[in-house]
This record gives sequence, structure tokens and C-alpha cells, in this order.
Amino acid sequence: MASSNEAAFWDSKYAVGSFFYGKEPNAFVRYCASKYLTPGSECVDLASGEGRNTAHLAQLGHHVTAVDFSTAGLDKTRQLAAETGCADRVTCVQADILQWRPEVDASVDAAVMSFCHVQASQKQMLLDNVAHMLKTGGML
Repeated sequence: MASSNEAAFWDSKYAVGSFFYGKEPNAFVRYCASKYLTPGSECVDLASGEGRNTAHLAQLGHHVTAVDFSTAGLDKTRQLAAETGCADRVTCVQADILQWRPEVDASVDAAVMSFCHVQASQKQMLLDNVAHMLKTGGML
């Protein structure tokens, strides 16, 4: 489970005026999205940060839930989604990725974790959680 110190650390990184990691999506996420996702896929971006991958997926026509415990990161996600014209396909959820799940299990086509930090002892819990989210044939 994330501590308030961890959330405060990421809030301080994301509170700067510019986007700390830029606005372009992770190259691997970009590649996989173009190769494997069908239009209108349901995606979850876990530890979404400032939303660069979220916005990219939404721009491609996917419905994306961005989950992060950083208020500042989710504020930037909303900003970037609005700037790129895809805010209607983005839902932001402030939550601990180890505990959050969509309302319906097996409802997600793809889960993205491109820069996700968890303790070694928490990895299995996170992967079990993701397994419950994904539809049969869903991708991580």
C-alpha cells in the first residue's frame, strides 16, 4: 500500500510547471497500442503519473482510466487530455494501484504499467489485481 510520503514525493515532482517526463508517450506503449489494440479498447493506466500514456491511448480512440495516488499528476492528466482533445475518453481515479479495481472484474482490454514502482513484496498482489481486471485475452 502506498504511503502518504510516497504520494507527497510524486506530487512535488509533478507540481512543477512543465511536464516532468514530457508529453510524449512511452515508446513501447506507443508501439504496442498501434500493433495490438483495436479501436475503442478499454484501458487502465496504472501509476499514470502526468498522463502522457493515458492521453496517447485516448487520442487513438480508446477509453482510458488513469489511476494514480498523486493529485498533481492527475491534474496534469486532465490538462493534457483537454489540450489533446480527448478528455471525453479519460477518467481519472485517485487511488492506490494495489487496492483499486474497476467496478466490474474482467472488463479491461489492456492494462498499462510503464513506470510503476512497487515494493518487491507487493508485486504479486499487483499482478493478481491486474489479472482480475483483464478480459480473457487482455494485455498487460
